[in-house]
Formats: sequence, structure tokens, C-alpha cells
Amino acid sequence: MSKQERMSVEASRCLSAMKRNPRRKNKYGVAPKAERTYNKIVFASKKEMLRFIDLERLQKAGEIFGLKRQVRFPLEVNEQKVCDYVCDFVYCSRTDPHIMIVEDVKGKILPSFRIKEKLFHALKGFKIKIT
Repeated sequence: MSKQERMSVEASRCLSAMKRNPRRKNKYGVAPKAERTYNKIVFASKKEMLRFIDLERLQKAGEIFGLKRQVRFPLEVNEQKVCDYVCDFVYCSRTDPHIMIVEDVKGKILPSFRIKEKLFHALKGFKIKIT
């Protein structure tokens, strides 16, 4: 068997394997990596990426300041760490600069998020803005 024949046999095996096992759709319908990448930052979702672009524009316009991504908040009760909450964005508004806005972009709100949201509010004293 020649080299070309072996390659064509391997190619046909790959094609038949692809037909049997096509790419599965993501459980939560997340877009491909290329569609949710902006300025070499890969976001968890396309919606989160678009919100970041909006927040960047607001920051450039001077409406908000101190924009940060993926800020980790340890949630502790009686000096015992329960879990960490990692929000999508944290920033301050120009109209009320003393209040930090914690924002999370959600397509689907899961029960585990609701628990962390309530715990965060109880421990930190402010609510999470869900977009």
C-alpha cells in the first residue's frame, strides 16, 4: 500500500468518525471561543464580552471608573471560609462614587448562584447587579 493510499484510508476513517460523533453543542449554548474573544481576553460568554465592551465605553466617557474583571470575594461565616464568589465586573459610578457596583452577566440563573448571591448580600451588605 502506497503512502497516498494509507493517507486516504486514514482520512476516510476520520470522516466516518466525525459523522458518527459530530461536535456536541455546549450544555449552556456558549458561543465558540473566537466569537467571545475581545482584545485577547476570552470571556465565559458572548453576552459577557458585549457587556464588557459597553462598560469600557462608559469608562472612556467618564460615566464609570475603576472597572475590574473577575474579582474574587471570599465569603466567610464565623471566620470559616464557606466559598468564593467571583463576579464578572466591579466598578464605581460617577454619580455615586462611594458605592461599588458588583455585576454579574447571566444567561441562565442557577440555584448555586442564588445561594451565593444571598450569602454575598448577607455578608457584604450590598446586592449583585445581574445583567
